Amino acid sequence: KQELLKKLNPGAKWISAIDVHPGGDNVLVSTYDKQLCWFDLDLSTSPYKTLRSHKLAVRAVAYHPRLPLFASASDDGTVHIYHGQVLADLLTNPLIVPLKILKGHKVTDRLGVMGIAFHPTQPWIFSAAADRFCEKEIMLYVEMSTHAPLFGGRSSFCDAVKRMMFSFGIFAHMRNWL
Repeated sequence: KQELLKKLNPGAKWISAIDVHPGGDNVLVSTYDKQLCWFDLDLSTSPYKTLRSHKLAVRAVAYHPRLPLFASASDDGTVHIYHGQVLADLLTNPLIVPLKILKGHKVTDRLGVMGIAFHPTQPWIFSAAADRFCEKEIMLYVEMSTHAPLFGGRSSFCDAVKRMMFSFGIFAHMRNWL
C-alpha cells in the first residue's frame, strides 16, 4: 500500500531534479529558480540549506554514492562540486563546503549543462551539455582526479574512456579537477 509520508516544501515554483543521499535521510532538489535545496528529512519539511550559487536555472543534482561529495549543474554552463558530509550524530547538522566550479561547457541556445553523474567509486563526475549538440553527438566531459589506479594510471584511463565513447558515437573531452 502506498501512502504519503512527508511533503517537502522547497519554496520554489519549478523543480528540475531530485537526488536522494545514499544514507536515505537527505535529499537534494534543484530548481529552475536558480536554487539548490538540501533537505534533512529528520529535521523539517522545509530546506535545511538553500544554496544560490548558480546564475541561471539549476538543471541537475547528484550525490556521490560513496564519498561525501555532491554536485549541481546549471544553464550557466558550470558544474559546482561540494563537500557534503552527513554525520551519524543526529544533533550535528550536515557539513556543506563548496569545493570547485567546473567551467568546461559553453552555453548554447540558453542551455548549459543538462545532466551529471558521479562514478560509482572514484571522485569523477560526468557531465553532458547542450554545447556542440547535434542529433548523433553529445559532448561528454570526464572530470578526473590526478589518480586513476583502477586503470593503471591517467593515460590508460583516458585511452579506455576514449575507446568506449567513440564506440558509442559519443565524443569525449577530458581535463583535471580537484
